[in-house]
Amino acid sequence: MKKGQVTTYIILGIVIIIAFSFVFFARSEFLKSLLSTTSEKAAVVPPKFTPVYNYVSDCVKEVSNIGLDYVLLQGGYYKPEDTINLQAFGIAYWYKKKDVSPSLNIIGDELAKFVDDNLKSCVFNFNNPEFVILPAAPKTTVEVNDKIIVKTDYPAEVRYKDLTYKLDPVRVEINKNILPIYNASKSVINMESLEKDKIDLTFLLSTGFDVLVFPYEKQLVYSVSGDNMTIMFANEI
Repeated sequence: MKKGQVTTYIILGIVIIIAFSFVFFARSEFLKSLLSTTSEKAAVVPPKFTPVYNYVSDCVKEVSNIGLDYVLLQGGYYKPEDTINLQAFGIAYWYKKKDVSPSLNIIGDELAKFVDDNLKSCVFNFNNPEFVILPAAPKTTVEVNDKIIVKTDYPAEVRYKDLTYKLDPVRVEINKNILPIYNASKSVINMESLEKDKIDLTFLLSTGFDVLVFPYEKQLVYSVSGDNMTIMFANEI
């Protein structure tokens, strides 16, 4: 199929609105339920401070989950620079005469930036007046493989009566394997480089994921969905 004759499988605006709404609805909803959840405990925490440490761990995990969705919807970037701007966020280019897609390490670094920027707004919703959590700057690293390991050093000082505790580092696992959908998306880029004047719909079906293609001015936007994840990226025609 000629690129100039690409059929729009779904209205791009609807996809963007739904995706954007999902991310931020999820962010508001998890704040309501964090106090009743549990997380893996990676440190020996003084018993009096266990509720705070558990809450921070839950924040890291939930913000990471939401951040992963947000980053993938923008082509693997938290704040992409070279993008097609669509409403409240931008879709990064993965192909501009050559493959410019992000590596898994870059995606991990972008997710870490999201966690660092959004963790504090979650932590300070901790609703227990007996504790005082003083501000601190989080530092997160993310390893992306068949699962995602998030390590956050958030050295906030917590006060309880006459006791003080400096939060231990948090380590959480995100049980999402982005490798298959990432590799499928990369294969679309390889198709672009080989089939410069057409889109091979048979190939797109063979990826095993739901691949949608949207013409946008003189560009194409791809959406690759499956396993409760969606990667979106833009290609020059």
